[in-house]
Amino acid sequence: MIQKISYKDRAAWLDCRRKYIGGSDAAAVLGLSKWSSPLSVYADKLGLVPEREDNEAMRQGRDLEDYVAQRFSEKTGLKVRRENHIIVNDEVPFMAANIDRRIVGVDEGLECKTTSVYNKTDFEGGDVPKEYYVQCVHYLAVTRYRRWHLAVLVLNKGFYTFTIDRNDIEIDALIALEKKFYDEHIVVQIPPEPEEGDSELLSTLYPHSNDGFVPLQHISATLKELASCKAQAKMLDGTIKTLENFVKQALGDASQGSDGTYKVSWTERSTTRLDSKALQKAMPDIYAQFSTTNSYRTFLIKEDN
Repeated sequence: MIQKISYKDRAAWLDCRRKYIGGSDAAAVLGLSKWSSPLSVYADKLGLVPEREDNEAMRQGRDLEDYVAQRFSEKTGLKVRRENHIIVNDEVPFMAANIDRRIVGVDEGLECKTTSVYNKTDFEGGDVPKEYYVQCVHYLAVTRYRRWHLAVLVLNKGFYTFTIDRNDIEIDALIALEKKFYDEHIVVQIPPEPEEGDSELLSTLYPHSNDGFVPLQHISATLKELASCKAQAKMLDGTIKTLENFVKQALGDASQGSDGTYKVSWTERSTTRLDSKALQKAMPDIYAQFSTTNSYRTFLIKEDN
């Protein structure tokens, strides 16, 4: 049974969406998102981090949603209507759909996107970013609609529309993966493994350190691999520096050079920096007035002798 949940304000909307895996979470859960990760979805659903701050891209996407929907109607002749509810389905109780528009008179929906001209996706060639595609499949799973439309405005470049027909094999696979994530992480509150882009998130989750000690024998293989990678990186950094110095010697006073394949430059630049130690000594009151203290955690690894 499909239900529609109303919300009176943004706070109520946020509270409701934290109870489900939403369309914008789907690609992250699968590890396919450039902007999010399984760990960030987990932290969001459990309320471990504050709501993500609005940025200019997010603001423009919301402000231009009506325009994108209007352009879609002009191009396709299909009439659309805003859906001011969160849609849930008893068959997939861990999933929800907060859709942009539904197509009037048929079981079809519309997702509106605004992206930068620097987006390298070949929209003209028919390519659809995997994040957009998975989001539409998620909505098909929740609503049980037969088709989802995607309208993409590439700022200062073009307007593109795509149609994604219902594919039950894809939908069933997505449902299974989202259920696995929900059951194995959200329900039992066991975080997924972090990814490369999770450094800032981990600093937010664990901003302070204490005098505690944690035995790490269960991740000895990870520690060994990390120490080895850092040692290799240090050796590689040394090799890079030596090679750079060799090229600098070859350039001498020249600012640029080329061998016909590679072009290199060694240019002169100037910077102005504040001598904080001198300022503190000469004007301690002024220094204290405009100084700020930030705390952060440093990560080190070395052999435990």
